[in-house]
Amino acid sequence: MPTLMQSSLRFGKCVLFVSLCSLVGCASNRPSYGVDRMAEFVPDCRIAEQQIIWLNTLRPTYSEKVSAAFTNRMIPIATDGYRDRYYIANNQIDWWVNRNIEQVYQACQKS
Repeated sequence: MPTLMQSSLRFGKCVLFVSLCSLVGCASNRPSYGVDRMAEFVPDCRIAEQQIIWLNTLRPTYSEKVSAAFTNRMIPIATDGYRDRYYIANNQIDWWVNRNIEQVYQACQKS
């Protein structure tokens, strides 16, 4: 009986996960720009305005944050993409975007 209960719980989690994915959209059409690459960002004052616009497009949407948090709770740590989903769910991507925008402003401010 315990194995039947465990199987039912696993199946229930899978159904819940699929349902949530269909509601919030687990797959994003936007390209991912990892934290490692965000740390290497270099401001260019010639295209500062375009860089700020581009950086703002990297912010995850609310549904992407919810999906990342839910997926990481359901799937073990050792899976591909766990780290990226962790950063999305915990607002680390937003932090890096804000940091890089601040770098652009500081590097390109007019004296």
